[in-house]
Amino acid sequence: MDTDIQRLKRAVNYLIYKEVAETESDLAKRLNCTKSYFSQVMNGKAKISDNFVERLCSLDRDLNKVYITTGEGELLTSQTIDGDNNTQVRGDGNKVTTHSSSSLDKALDEIGEMRKALTEAMRANQEALRVNQENTSRLLGILENMSGKQESDR
Repeated sequence: MDTDIQRLKRAVNYLIYKEVAETESDLAKRLNCTKSYFSQVMNGKAKISDNFVERLCSLDRDLNKVYITTGEGELLTSQTIDGDNNTQVRGDGNKVTTHSSSSLDKALDEIGEMRKALTEAMRANQEALRVNQENTSRLLGILENMSGKQESDR
């Protein structure tokens, strides 16, 4: 069974996939919470409050609050996504359980992994840019010093 954080990340990845928000920062704004708090919740450093889950689920009516908080059931209350009609429903009186292919779960997990890889690549590129800028500044300083010496030698 998935952890609370894993289920929450699946829900967040789903919302980004459905273009409810472009990024986690954008989603934090949509949820009226700070980026810091959102990050702490996503990393397990802050408790996932019922209010947070309620606000998250209010962004897409298909998100299943019970799944996010307890792990029971599926991520979505309706398992039809982009024309995927492979949903099977089985009921026993008042209890209805949905069963769908795991392709959505796999896709959401892959999206999450791709987002992590992209974030890491962006950080590496930012660091490389910073180093390049430092090296360019040093090179310009050397060229200026050389230029100044040539003028004084004349």
